[in-house]
Amino acid sequence: MKEINDYIFDSEVISGNVVVEFYSPNCQPCRRITPFLQDLSKSFSNIKFLKINVEENNESVLKASVRSIPTILFLKNGAELTRLTGYRDYETIKEIINQSYKHI
Repeated sequence: MKEINDYIFDSEVISGNVVVEFYSPNCQPCRRITPFLQDLSKSFSNIKFLKINVEENNESVLKASVRSIPTILFLKNGAELTRLTGYRDYETIKEIINQSYKHI
């Protein structure tokens, strides 16, 4: 799972299937979700998994209209397919990935 910042956010999400976690190092639910996404990234090699620290990247937070963390965006060629806000378990995240990218 690649860590990104404001400077490369647009170029990383503009094409392909992308899952982005907006997180904070001090956020306990974020700490629980990140390992789920890291594990799922191994099963979904055709999806790019990224994470971005909200404390250091305000521009991307505003651009994506993130209001609370953790927030996970599911994107296709830069367009938002769906989003999850708050803690979700492994199976829920996996199901959303399957639903969002069922054509791949």
